[in-house]
Amino acid sequence: MVKVLGKPKGKMSSYAYFVQTCREEHKKKHPEASVNFSEFSKKCSERWKPARGRSDSRTPMPPKRPPSAFFLFCGDFRAKIKSEHPGLTIGDTAKKLGEMWNTSSAENKQPYERKGAKLKEKYDKEDDGENLFLLSPFSGEFLLSRSLDFEAQRFYILTVVVQQGDSKVSSVRVYFNVLDVNANPPVFSQDTFSALLLEDTLVGTCFLALIVSDKVDGDNGALKLTVAGGADEGMFFINRAGSLCLKTELDRERQPFYNLTVTANDCVQPASLQFTTTANVIGGGW
Repeated sequence: MVKVLGKPKGKMSSYAYFVQTCREEHKKKHPEASVNFSEFSKKCSERWKPARGRSDSRTPMPPKRPPSAFFLFCGDFRAKIKSEHPGLTIGDTAKKLGEMWNTSSAENKQPYERKGAKLKEKYDKEDDGENLFLLSPFSGEFLLSRSLDFEAQRFYILTVVVQQGDSKVSSVRVYFNVLDVNANPPVFSQDTFSALLLEDTLVGTCFLALIVSDKVDGDNGALKLTVAGGADEGMFFINRAGSLCLKTELDRERQPFYNLTVTANDCVQPASLQFTTTANVIGGGW
């Protein structure tokens, strides 16, 4: 059920509330940092434009219904069938999966049926985020009592009830989908990495794994690593696995020491909303 607020003191615009939420997020992540209001307002405006455009152009839909036991079964065996029979069409693959399911024993089906039942129960269960959503009885608008977190929870299910005295007049189910906004920068496992290389190390050798993580899921959480600074950045490159590799031959007499700057960029669009994190790599040749 949704908690109903008392009469609001004044109506706050959606953008003003968005800025307030951004300030709360910033204060939570950087409690000691001072805020340049002009720069902060500019960043809020950049975040607001794509979020507003995405919200207006795509009508929020209820969350997808959970997969049935059969579809969970298909998810586990589809790749196996395609690898064993690469020429099968989508229809033939589905037919073969159906035959496998129909001939499976009750014991083999049971784990999928249990998982499907749990997912359905979670889908049907009302979840208002512990009074996260508040409803004004005067304007009929929903308000948030605290910030949303896409990574923690992506949708909520509410029931709004209209009452007259003690009698229930009507009710409606309300679904809220949380849209992802880039709010978490990539994080290297350490600020400085170090490595030692033999002078005769072969070109193309990958010698250092650059461990970096991002709390964001989906496309926004994809990362791009590059060698961005240092006098010798042309001698090294980073492969798709995130490892630093040798691009040209080493010459210890010419240069025994290397100091590089590597960056991690998330891939959110537009580029103005991307976060960049840097780390140093110190290395020597022997």
